[in-house]
Amino acid sequence: MRGTTRAIIMLLIGTSLFSPLLIESDNQKDLNSSPSSPFLFSYSSAINIDNDSAFITYGFPGNGTFSNPFRIENLEIISNETYSIRIQNTNSFFIITNCKLNSTYNGINLKNLANNTAIVENNVFSNFDQGIGLYIENSSFTKIIDNHFSYSKTAIMTRLDTDNCTIINNSFEYISSECFSIQESDNCVIISNECLISSTFLYAYFCDYLTVVNNFCDDTRQFTHVSHSQNCNISSNTCSNITENGIYIGDTDSCDVLFNEINGGSAGLRIVSSSNVNICCNTIEYCNIGLGLRKSRECYIKKNNFTKCGISIDEVEEPDIDTWMLEDNLVNGKLLGFYRHKGTNFLIEEEYGQLILVDCFQVTVRNIKIENTSMGIGLFYCDYSIVENCTISNTVQNFVLYESYSCNITTSYSFASTYGLVVSRSENCYVLETEIYNNDYGIQISLSEYCYINKNNILANNHYGIELHFSDYCEITENTIKENIKGIYLNFVSTILIGSNYISQNYPNPVYNNNSAGIYSTAALWVSIKHNSFTDNEKGILLLFSHYFMISDNCFRNNNYGIVGKEILESEIKYNWFEENSFYAITLSSISTGNIIHHNAFINNNNGNVQVLDDGFNNTWYKVETEEGNYWSDYQKTGNYSIDGMANSYDLYPLMVNPLRKSYSSYYAFFSMIILIPVSVIALKKYRKRKE
Repeated sequence: MRGTTRAIIMLLIGTSLFSPLLIESDNQKDLNSSPSSPFLFSYSSAINIDNDSAFITYGFPGNGTFSNPFRIENLEIISNETYSIRIQNTNSFFIITNCKLNSTYNGINLKNLANNTAIVENNVFSNFDQGIGLYIENSSFTKIIDNHFSYSKTAIMTRLDTDNCTIINNSFEYISSECFSIQESDNCVIISNECLISSTFLYAYFCDYLTVVNNFCDDTRQFTHVSHSQNCNISSNTCSNITENGIYIGDTDSCDVLFNEINGGSAGLRIVSSSNVNICCNTIEYCNIGLGLRKSRECYIKKNNFTKCGISIDEVEEPDIDTWMLEDNLVNGKLLGFYRHKGTNFLIEEEYGQLILVDCFQVTVRNIKIENTSMGIGLFYCDYSIVENCTISNTVQNFVLYESYSCNITTSYSFASTYGLVVSRSENCYVLETEIYNNDYGIQISLSEYCYINKNNILANNHYGIELHFSDYCEITENTIKENIKGIYLNFVSTILIGSNYISQNYPNPVYNNNSAGIYSTAALWVSIKHNSFTDNEKGILLLFSHYFMISDNCFRNNNYGIVGKEILESEIKYNWFEENSFYAITLSSISTGNIIHHNAFINNNNGNVQVLDDGFNNTWYKVETEEGNYWSDYQKTGNYSIDGMANSYDLYPLMVNPLRKSYSSYYAFFSMIILIPVSVIALKKYRKRKE
């Protein structure tokens, strides 16, 4: 009897308090009177308040003053409408607390509220996978405290002059976009929040005086992205298992990044096009790049501790670097070496975790070993400097030359990294007698001129051994280039010499299933390829959209294909030896035209069938002036030599005698020397090092 009386009394009280809401909703659920549940009512209709009197109409307790705000509490709302709770254009004080919101679209929308009138506290937001859990617009001094957000697209978004918001002690998990998206909102404070298994913790732009302190983030794609802002403070946060950027600051001025702990990711800190950034006392571990600096100035980098990462510099002007201050930073327990404006005959042999030189002249770096960092040795705006007998491994970039003139990297080792050597915007630089192996990319020369790669061993790199990218007047000579996917990769270059190299066993990798060749060329002009040996490659040479090549005096043996030309124009292929290549020795595609092929020796290619294929037009398989063609081992000693392909081409003057027979034995002797010289030099260096 007592239980029945109590239920009736509670029903009457609930009905009197919420009678307007009960009238408005068409699909109300039964009253939940269970003491174990904090949610007294469940609704399928949204709450929509667009003026102060609507709080009274809905029957919410309170009177809308600071000391007695309207209270929207203990509700469970499951709705498919645009918003579960929408409040706009009000001056009353209110609090939304202890509610559970579950919707396909958006949770709470607050818009055009009087300053300091709204508190959102201790609510549960879930399953807003197509919208926003809490959206706030033009409503300053809002407090967001102790809420939990899960399985949503964006948890919290503030925009358009929603200033001075306080966001404290909230938790997030399984957020597919941003936990916080803060747009055009100043003086916001984000403190002691927790984010697990989500995409981005904070994305902020046009937000001045932003404070992000003491937050915890684990297993997320990105912690904080701040752009087009100023006077921000990002301090004492802990971020672990990041997959992309820990903290990104772009187009932003006057920021402090202090005492953060960041673990994992492509970059712990990334500073882009920003100025006056104070980066101090951070601990950054196990990132590809600990601190990435690009197009930024007035950076103060002090007392940071990098483990298995370090500093990387990209696209920075010399005057900008001159404004930096780097002091007392550690990389793998060793000092980060930073030298600026060092002069003639300055020698660096100290042990560093990482070494960066800026605006130095005639400096020598010798006998340094660096590993497990972002960039090993970097020379920026340095002239006539030498790096010799150094060993760099397990970095993103082992050696970097940027905007430097007449620098040498010689007798060194570069292995087990992303890039073995990067030369960018530099001129007259040399890479000599160096071993570059087991990197993702061997040597990359970009936007540079008159660079020389000579007598190196370039072995077993996952993509290419050497890349020339938008670089002209370079020479690649007397190298051993072996077991890469692309031995030499030419990309938008002109006036290049590739001579006397041993190029072997460059094949596709099952993991990196790329088109493979000893020389892979796309959009290249005026390239001379001569006196090289191509053996056991998928393709000896692959030419795409490449014109005016001179390919002469090379040996192609035991490749799948010798030369494949796809849109190769007005090039000359002469005095080459093609023997026992599995398929066609030369293949010309339908767009290839104006090429001249003469005085080559074709011996037992394509398994005893016709040895070349011409699907192009206006290609000539003999030298017109002398009426001399090529030597074909399968020629029947009478008439023309018929060539496979749609062009219906012929060698009108096949040679009866191999024009290269006398010189063939010298080919093997010559290329044996190419192989032995670099190997012998490196072996001798190793012997001397052991002896020392």
